[in-house]
Amino acid sequence: MSDPLLQLRMYDAEKDHPMIMAWCVEHGHVGIPANVLPKLGVVVQADGEDVAALWLYMDNSTGVCFAEHPITKGNISVKLAKQALTFAIEYLKAEARANGYWVMRVFTLPAIARMLKKCGFGQDGTGYVSMACPLLEEDHGNGR
Repeated sequence: MSDPLLQLRMYDAEKDHPMIMAWCVEHGHVGIPANVLPKLGVVVQADGEDVAALWLYMDNSTGVCFAEHPITKGNISVKLAKQALTFAIEYLKAEARANGYWVMRVFTLPAIARMLKKCGFGQDGTGYVSMACPLLEEDHGNGR
């Protein structure tokens, strides 16, 4: 069996967010609110089928960006998930470089960290744990 043809398209919040929420449910996770996802997001397709997504937060005051919220369709193989997320991260790395960013950070699960090592990432040695605190109630009306 040959590897699938991977293609990338830009994330479209209106069209794609319901799919992302369904994938979160498939994995038993709380959904990712639309208002916390940055504008730069990508959806990876394998043989024309949407299978993974990833977003890039770009700090506007330093050359640091953050790849966040990796998600895959629930019923795909581990191999395809790795291929799709690697494809997405390589695109976002190139996009970040083209926009003058000098380092990309991620806070992730150990299994994804092992995959990211093959993409040039290394541990920063800080031992920090990723946490989030909501500051405002989600506003579904105006997209904020």
